[in-house]
Amino acid sequence: MMNLVFCKHDGSNKQYLFMVPMQIALSTGERVFVNTSYGKKEATCSTGSFYVEDTAAISIAKGCGGYFPLMPVVGRSITVQQCQEFEDLPF
Repeated sequence: MMNLVFCKHDGSNKQYLFMVPMQIALSTGERVFVNTSYGKKEATCSTGSFYVEDTAAISIAKGCGGYFPLMPVVGRSITVQQCQEFEDLPF
């Protein structure tokens, strides 16, 4: 089982698929920080997070041009350019 979300970066309409920690729920429009090949970047959730089986995640990624391993969502945006890391949250 995987927790996934589609996000887009400011100034772009292209959506990218990211992996979300299993215990985290994200909503459409929420600002988050994601790891990218260019480092940690701010993005906006274009969907809420959703759970899918591993085989479905592979099909979704392939269908939208993504590839594994998916980059992770690493935290919520508190203010512009300030990230609250998921590791810092008490669970």
